[in-house]
Amino acid sequence: MNNERIKNKYGNIRTEIDGKVFSSKREAEVYRELQSCRRARRNDQRVVEIQVHPKYPFIINENNIGIYTADFWVKYADGHEEVIDVKSPVTAKLKDFRRTMKLMRAFYGIEVQVRQ
Repeated sequence: MNNERIKNKYGNIRTEIDGKVFSSKREAEVYRELQSCRRARRNDQRVVEIQVHPKYPFIINENNIGIYTADFWVKYADGHEEVIDVKSPVTAKLKDFRRTMKLMRAFYGIEVQVRQ
């Protein structure tokens, strides 16, 4: 990606780090924060694996009713895992986003961590 910055529908600026494209500068900052946690001393804070933009399909009776793409899936040295989504306070309150978070709990038992 060249140095040209592209605005999306929410006014965020797409940013590229390590060949990965992020929807906003804040999302890229969270990625850098997670990368820096690879050096943490405590096992519950030390990141051992990061997946960027993992997909979670919602399938009922063999019908795909949608796919949620999170910003990050993170595994820590103590074995616990997190799914993280970076949202502005306004976007986090939108009905569609709240519905998707309910679907993640219902389908996968995952409480998505929202970072602003």
